Amino acid sequence: MPINTRFFCIVGGKYPKLAREEITALLKTYGHLKIEYSMDNLVVAQGECKINKVARRAVYTKFIAREIQTEEDYSVLRGKTFSCFGTNDVELRKRVVEDIKKKTGAKVLLENPDCQIVIVSKSTGINSSASFTNLIGIRIPQPRIDWTKRLSQRKFFHPSMLEPRLCRAMVNLAQVKEGDTIVDPFCGTGGILVEAQEINIRTAGYDILKKMCLGAKQNMVENIAICDSLHIPLKPFIADAIITDIPYGRSTKIIRGQTRQQILKDLIDNTSVHKMVILCQKDDEDMIMKSRTNLKISICHLYRHKSLTRSMVTIMTW
Repeated sequence: MPINTRFFCIVGGKYPKLAREEITALLKTYGHLKIEYSMDNLVVAQGECKINKVARRAVYTKFIAREIQTEEDYSVLRGKTFSCFGTNDVELRKRVVEDIKKKTGAKVLLENPDCQIVIVSKSTGINSSASFTNLIGIRIPQPRIDWTKRLSQRKFFHPSMLEPRLCRAMVNLAQVKEGDTIVDPFCGTGGILVEAQEINIRTAGYDILKKMCLGAKQNMVENIAICDSLHIPLKPFIADAIITDIPYGRSTKIIRGQTRQQILKDLIDNTSVHKMVILCQKDDEDMIMKSRTNLKISICHLYRHKSLTRSMVTIMTW
């Protein structure tokens, strides 16, 4: 794929910052790209990328498109059917349709076309600068996943389980590929690990509670062991990332009388793994920011309910 290829992505609105960071992480995982700009619900990148792999994994992105820029880009549409969507500017949509028909001979088909043409303009709802120009691209197909059904299919359930969609996003934020290994030292029923295995990432999970470990095994999670977070037996695995949800709440079993923040600090200070994605409490942020100096830290806030906002923290060591 040419290095000047541009991709643009419109992300979902529930967690916009998380969505932007997730798609940006995936673009970097599978390509050598320059992120040209990322604002509100739009991310634009240029460079080489295995974009089909990105599209298969992204969960908070509404659509991904490869921009049509040259005659060669238009050639993909020759002899095909297409439809257009993405803008409320009727005149712009008409111009795009006529241009495609003239250059390629392609025909409009509203139901089940060969290709979908995505048009992004200011009328799409993008909060952009005055210099923003229209984007026109061919949509990259993405799988449709029933996330509610995925949760109901788990053989072992616990009220503290994270929704599968959020677990998948955490894996994506860690910039791990197929064949890499992640570790969850507070794995609980294995929700994060289940989603990692689904996209062919190796896993190792640990929890201090035997009940949780047995539940994770019922959920078909591989490589589970009873263990506290201070003595994680990483061998024979070489972990590429740690991805975890730090325990919280009254029912949490605290190890050796430690507080949640002490457990989190020990995890960050004592690990040699270069990539971590941690879901923690908002009041844990100050401690994380004051930890080791060689960390690149990004934080997304997730509003859960009126008394709880959690923090998704991505940590990369320099």
